[in-house]
Amino acid sequence: MSDECSKCGRKTDRLLSAYCYECERQNKKEEERNELLRKQVNLQKEQTRLAKKQAGESECFFTTACVMHKGLSDNCYELEILRKFRDEYVQKTMDGKKLVREYYQIAPKILEKIYKTSEKSFYLNYIYKEITKIIQMIENKKKARAMSSYKAMVRKLQKQFLEK
Repeated sequence: MSDECSKCGRKTDRLLSAYCYECERQNKKEEERNELLRKQVNLQKEQTRLAKKQAGESECFFTTACVMHKGLSDNCYELEILRKFRDEYVQKTMDGKKLVREYYQIAPKILEKIYKTSEKSFYLNYIYKEITKIIQMIENKKKARAMSSYKAMVRKLQKQFLEK
């Protein structure tokens, strides 16, 4: 019995595969290359994260989780705006440094709980929606309101996930 390869259209006598032997080999090589590229990208991301950490830069845990969930990059607009906001505004206010330190303590714990729930997607979408509102406030020069809104969001998540 002979059939056609679904990739190249050549005749094939393979019963359990949609591809001829040559296309099957090409697919495997392509998958191996893609896996190697993914590993290289992840390694580069980890090296960048470690370099930033050593340089004193901390992560935007919630925003990073959300943009990854949305398939955006680590240097997307949302992350860049919030990092700049943190560094140029929040860290320079009286309560800002304390708030940032507290955030870096509780945010990973909150995310850990979020990732364990079956409603992970719901919560990450909620956080992303709130973050986009906060970014609009920052863009409209309402920085104190943006800081207050971010703080309220964090407190709400803290209450939901850490105070049960």
